[in-house]
Amino acid sequence: LSTDYWTLYGTVVRGQTDPFGGTNAVKLTPVSGDEGYIQARKDTNTPFNELGCRYKLTVWLKATTNALFEGNSIKLYLNRVGSVDIYPTTTWETYSMEVDVSSVAVGDIVTIGGFGSFASSDGYSLYVYNPHVEKILTDEEVFDQVSNHGVTQGIWVAENGKLYINMQYL
Repeated sequence: LSTDYWTLYGTVVRGQTDPFGGTNAVKLTPVSGDEGYIQARKDTNTPFNELGCRYKLTVWLKATTNALFEGNSIKLYLNRVGSVDIYPTTTWETYSMEVDVSSVAVGDIVTIGGFGSFASSDGYSLYVYNPHVEKILTDEEVFDQVSNHGVTQGIWVAENGKLYINMQYL
């Protein structure tokens, strides 16, 4: 996780084993008597705030103990428009949430933990890998992408599993 993009609050150990056997994960432990979080830096990043758009936050997480059985959740926030409680386990899992941006919230772009949801009193550390946000495209936007705005004719199956056809009837 680049410190140009992310603020990491807590004790951070880089070079941890990620879900694919690499060493690109970080281990985050809350500050003693405080909390831990990862947050996209507002000062260097553009908020995900295009009104009427839908965004998806995805991140790989695992904990040093099963948070669910300990009764502890971690919050995922996206633009403070939406949040979700998750319960990481001791195995890598992908967590995600989707948010419609109907209003621009003044707040944080992306936050994992924090706001009392990942405190030192919870007694565990969190491994984090590849948090990212993507805009979910409308059908029209996907068609424009695959067909070069209707210029290129053909048949395509997009990542969303839908079939797109652009052709001239003779």
